[in-house]
Amino acid sequence: MGGVLIGFAIIGFVILVGYVVGRIGIAGPGAGYVLNRLTFFVATPALLFTVLVHADVRVFVSPFLMTVLCSVLLGAALFVTVSLVFFRTPVAETTLGATAATYVNANNIGLPVAIYVLGSAQYVAPVLLLQLLVLAPLTLTILDMSTRGRVSLRSILTQPVRNPMIIASAAAVLIATLGITVPEPILAPLEIIGGAAIPMVVQAKRAS
Repeated sequence: MGGVLIGFAIIGFVILVGYVVGRIGIAGPGAGYVLNRLTFFVATPALLFTVLVHADVRVFVSPFLMTVLCSVLLGAALFVTVSLVFFRTPVAETTLGATAATYVNANNIGLPVAIYVLGSAQYVAPVLLLQLLVLAPLTLTILDMSTRGRVSLRSILTQPVRNPMIIASAAAVLIATLGITVPEPILAPLEIIGGAAIPMVVQAKRAS
């Protein structure tokens, strides 16, 4: 219990620093935007790669992931049933509501909690990949069909290869599965860059 409280205290302190930085305007008015883009395109992909390249690949097919998937399906089914049957909400609005009810913040909140409370980001990575590879494309497909009457297959199919977090995670999982050892001169700078991901991601929300 003490370790869990310390982990949340660490996250809380970093958020507090970001709040103070935002309130007194140290980083300027565009700090939140810049930090978010740096985190998304640079720091978080580096973090996920360095963590997953050493991860136990069995985590990706563990009962934990199946539990998350079942909870998402159950929550979405319940929301959709209530929304369509009792409130007769349009499909697009129902889709957004179901997403809001089941789509967790695996990146901005999940990664800090996994690292500082659970001790490794590998536990949240399967959830993050599930959302990016399955739930997000599925949501966009339903929205396209319900609002425009057609689906942009090109946009949906190319979405994963346009997301740096997916590319970094997929590369790391492949390397870990094949048992390839990444040379330290390559891994070390990525670890340094990845170390900035969590402070930036929790401060970006408070500095914006």
